[in-house]
Amino acid sequence: MNVTSSKLGKLELAAAPFASGGAGEVYRATDSSGAIYCVKILTKQKPGEIEKIKHMAENPPTNLKGGWGTLCWPFDLVKKYGTTKPVGYVMPMALADSVELSNLTNIRWPGKSLPPLAAKLDRTSPNGLTARMLIACNISAAVDRIHQLGCVFVDLKPQNILVSPRGHISLVDLDSLQIVSGREIFRGPLGSPEYMPSESYKMDFNQGPKIEPSWDLFSLAVIHYEILLGIHPFTASPRPSIIGCETIEDAIRFKMYVHGNNRSNLEVIPAPHSSINVIPSELAALFKRAFDAASPSLRPTAKEWGEAIHNAARGGAPVLSKAVFSVPPPVVLRRRVQPSAPPTLPSPATPRQSNSTWTPSPTRPSSPSPAPQPAKKSDEMPPGCWIFIIVGLIWLFVAMKK
Repeated sequence: MNVTSSKLGKLELAAAPFASGGAGEVYRATDSSGAIYCVKILTKQKPGEIEKIKHMAENPPTNLKGGWGTLCWPFDLVKKYGTTKPVGYVMPMALADSVELSNLTNIRWPGKSLPPLAAKLDRTSPNGLTARMLIACNISAAVDRIHQLGCVFVDLKPQNILVSPRGHISLVDLDSLQIVSGREIFRGPLGSPEYMPSESYKMDFNQGPKIEPSWDLFSLAVIHYEILLGIHPFTASPRPSIIGCETIEDAIRFKMYVHGNNRSNLEVIPAPHSSINVIPSELAALFKRAFDAASPSLRPTAKEWGEAIHNAARGGAPVLSKAVFSVPPPVVLRRRVQPSAPPTLPSPATPRQSNSTWTPSPTRPSSPSPAPQPAKKSDEMPPGCWIFIIVGLIWLFVAMKK
């Protein structure tokens, strides 16, 4: 398929997309000079989406690149060749040989054939955790740049972050940004539930006020936790008394952070969470602020994260236990697209009440075992004695005949 751009002319798309999602398909594109770009075809256009991308293309910010990486900002709408209706947009390609950040956020790198980057980022190696911290630092710098532009990412998640072999990052799918232009708000789409803060469940995304940067700061903290510890910070099994807390989204909504104020309401906490005691205490404190703060405005900013992680990496990151990362954690909470009714959480200080009471029955003394009785003598003659009697009578009868 061919598309056209008012700035680049005719673009030839690859035969198949190299990435796809609910919003569209992403193709590698080549212009007449051989330059390579990235084109996203919007398969399900939403109201106002084309207008927002047009605004972004007409008002590109400066400094889209830095020592941390690049922002893949849309710079033109594209149309099918020979038509006039926009079908998507063109943006710069991500940094060469980049991989999705989602490869780094699990206990193990997925797949059997591991790239060289996987060995560099081994959490149990002397330099692995330091390398991960530097990547997290670069992500913080990129998010900070987004916020400096007055935008909110809204759908910040590992799938929208690519990592190069040198640890630089590319932020993609920037059409999800919330952009404010005067009195007009170009809204972003609904984010991914496991990266959405608890306040998101009380919002009206279409009619409510604009989303604040604190939304992204929750998502950013979740990503940092997964990069360093390899597990979602809200993955745990609640006590049986907790009603309605069945998914990660439920746990987020009710602030069930595994190292937070509601820890006493958790029954099983997977082993990888214990590494919070090994990483620098400054980072552990930032995680608690991000997930347990009384107000979203108290969450650490992207700049705070960047500075703290950079200082921790310079001081030499610890080596995490191989025992902790040798096996994946048990799946204790399901992922679900739409959350259900709010969970019911009893106060930690109040013991669980029961509708029924149990009264122990009186103890019944056991009867003493009867004393062993001697065996009774039988009044019957043993069968073998009759033989001797008969033989004796016959002998007596013969003797009398004589």
